[in-house]
Amino acid sequence: MADNEAFKLATLPQVKSLLEEDEKRSELSYEKKLALEHAKTFSTLSKTNSEKIMKELLSLEKSKEKMNDSIALKISEHLPRTPSELRPFFAKERITLDKEAAEEILAVVKKYIE
Repeated sequence: MADNEAFKLATLPQVKSLLEEDEKRSELSYEKKLALEHAKTFSTLSKTNSEKIMKELLSLEKSKEKMNDSIALKISEHLPRTPSELRPFFAKERITLDKEAAEEILAVVKKYIE
């Protein structure tokens, strides 16, 4: 990949879909086979739902300044159920998550795990 090409974050279901398409065209390398197996094992949402939850998380009002693509991606993959499970996703960025923002995020996640 050239230096000027941008990288795009992808959810596990998106990675799974891309690798399955590659697999139809030709045999996957060892590394791609491992990545596909990982994506199949740990993907909990469909590709469509993973894209929907990412959009919803990035458009939330109360956590707008705190949320970024990377955090939304991690939340969509791990689907935290409690504030204590949610806080570590913001810790690396040194962001303190208030109660209202946490509740707003968890309400979105809850829609996709029920």
